[in-house]
Amino acid sequence: DRFNIFVIHQNRAAHGPTNHIPETFLGKFIDLVIWGHEHESRTSPEFNNTQEFYVIQPGSTVATSLSPGEVAQKHCYLLEIHGNQFKTTPIPLKTVRQFYFKDIVLKDTEIRATDPDADLVVPEYCEHIVEEIIEKAKREHSGHERQPKEPLIRLRVDYSDGFNTFSVNRFAQKFISKVANPRDIIHFIRKRSVGDKEHDDETKNGLGDLERLAKPAVQSGISVESVLQRFFNETDPNNQMLLLTGRG
Repeated sequence: DRFNIFVIHQNRAAHGPTNHIPETFLGKFIDLVIWGHEHESRTSPEFNNTQEFYVIQPGSTVATSLSPGEVAQKHCYLLEIHGNQFKTTPIPLKTVRQFYFKDIVLKDTEIRATDPDADLVVPEYCEHIVEEIIEKAKREHSGHERQPKEPLIRLRVDYSDGFNTFSVNRFAQKFISKVANPRDIIHFIRKRSVGDKEHDDETKNGLGDLERLAKPAVQSGISVESVLQRFFNETDPNNQMLLLTGRG
């Protein structure tokens, strides 16, 4: 008997039209695909009905970024093969630093942006949530001596609809020695309406325009150089990037 294993380290999720490998690109002669690069740990083999093979996505062994895909329990796998049959046993990793991610939409809470003490209540609200997560991390700690006790925590705080941000550095001081990333706990986002669409504040510095030009260009095969040239030709001269000399 022959059992064909294919190991690949590429994007599996379709983040765009051309920056991933569709499973249909892989041959039907394969029995099992072990897919690396993706960080999310999936515990069960997934069957592709079209290509008639199974896919195992072990995920990363540690949290490599403070994103939702890193929250799931990390695993390694025991793979057993007999003839043309296989069995996988996920083994939870007990020494990985814990990571917790939570979205907070302030307008959906009981806090109102018009409240006179809103700027004081919002950081207290976030502080309470972090404290709850720290207690949860203590309960869920594996007990292994090599697992760090301070978890990674990320709160993605949407302050749309009139709310204000607060000092991230001052907030961090309350969690030094309690959390592994005190200065990176809070990540503020704000969504603004443009027509019928919502855009994250992170695109407000012109990158949204670049994305608007790039997406159709990629699909039609236009070069990156052409997209960039058009972007800078259309950009307001007051916002153009400048090359400075050694004296500024």
